[in-house]
Amino acid sequence: MKGPPVYGEDYVRAIWKAKICLSFITHLNRDDVAHRSFELAACGACVVAERSAAQEAVFEPSREMIFFSSVEECAQAIRGLLADPGRRADLGAAARARAVRDGYGNIAAMRTALEWVRESRPDLLPG
Repeated sequence: MKGPPVYGEDYVRAIWKAKICLSFITHLNRDDVAHRSFELAACGACVVAERSAAQEAVFEPSREMIFFSSVEECAQAIRGLLADPGRRADLGAAARARAVRDGYGNIAAMRTALEWVRESRPDLLPG
């Protein structure tokens, strides 16, 4: 994508317009998942993501997300997906269904955190 940065609803619209979205792990932070993978899945995007055991544990390979380990594997996946709009739509729908079903969103994460506080540390809550 070229152009200035986009935020909020414009960010979601940009994802919806993309045929394929890429997701890379930030190895300098010693991450083993990319938060972007969850954002893209929640938007129903067709995602080609850097492979890791953790990412493959939360998204089913080849059904919900395509994973790659090399530039060549990434390019091959992109070429195949560009030629197959039905496959892109199926991957995006499956990734979105997983994100919704398993609560891979910020709101669900906040609910889980607040529930933990209510049960484990009610002394932290006001009044």
